[in-house]
Amino acid sequence: MATSKQTKGTKVGKFSREEEMLLFSFPNSDTSMKDTVGFAVNSALAALTQLYFFYAIKRVNLQEGWALCTITVLVAIVLLTWAAMNLKRLLKTRILQKRKPNSGRDGNKKTSVDKKMTQKEKDERALYRRGEGAEGESTWLAIAFTNTFFISASLIISYAFLRSSHPLLQCIVTMCSAAGFVAFCSTSKK
Repeated sequence: MATSKQTKGTKVGKFSREEEMLLFSFPNSDTSMKDTVGFAVNSALAALTQLYFFYAIKRVNLQEGWALCTITVLVAIVLLTWAAMNLKRLLKTRILQKRKPNSGRDGNKKTSVDKKMTQKEKDERALYRRGEGAEGESTWLAIAFTNTFFISASLIISYAFLRSSHPLLQCIVTMCSAAGFVAFCSTSKK
């Protein structure tokens, strides 16, 4: 880690001191309840879209297998929500690394209101604004990537691998395996 002789802005590993302060100021392991609910709602929409796909196009009889379809949708919702939260964590750190500090007129306008503010407080506010922007971007990108990857994987699995199987079995296997694949891919460290 950092030694006491390193100053602000020097590189420590892959992150500068500013970036490390910013990453530690926002808890990486916890997502807000609002984000978790948003992830769950979007995951439910993606899972129900796939169920409708199997109902409308593949002619799955939902009356005969409603319990299995309900369990499948719930499993897909849980896995997709978990995948979106993992992906958000990864995207947030990448966005924070790529975002440049707020410099120039915009940064000065927002902090020039309070003339008594110290430079350290101005820097902290700039880092906080940078973190808030990265938080929002990573949330929506995680939702978009997770849903797109899930729908693409389920279409590939259903048409490439399970084309000739029974529609109800195809629905269950496709949705669970696609959601599981998306959740597995979201555990990557890079």
